Amino acid sequence: MGTSSNDLPISTARRVAHLARLALTDAELENHRSALSAVLGYVETLRELDLGDIPPLAHPSDATNCLDLDDPRPGLPTEFLLKMAPASDPPFIVVPKVVDAGAGA
Repeated sequence: MGTSSNDLPISTARRVAHLARLALTDAELENHRSALSAVLGYVETLRELDLGDIPPLAHPSDATNCLDLDDPRPGLPTEFLLKMAPASDPPFIVVPKVVDAGAGA
C-alpha cells in the first residue's frame, strides 16, 4: 500500500473513523484519509525490513525500576494543613461528597 490517499478507499477511512467514534466532515475525512494512508504506507515499509536478528523489546530503555529510596520523614503539622484546607472540622479536612449514598463501592 502506498502513501497516496487514493490507495485507501474512502469507505475504509469512514469505517476507521466510525470505529474510533469520530464524527468527521467530508473534508476532515479526506484529510484523515491521507494521514491514515501515509501511516499504513510507513507500516508497509517497516514490514519489508529484515528484523530476524533483532530481539523483541518489552521496553525501549534498559533502565529498570529506577526508584528513589522511600525514606520516611516527618509529615507536615496538622495545624498547618488545616489552615491550607478550604474547609475543615479539626482534626479533619472537609471534602465534598463524590459518591452517591446508594452507589456502593
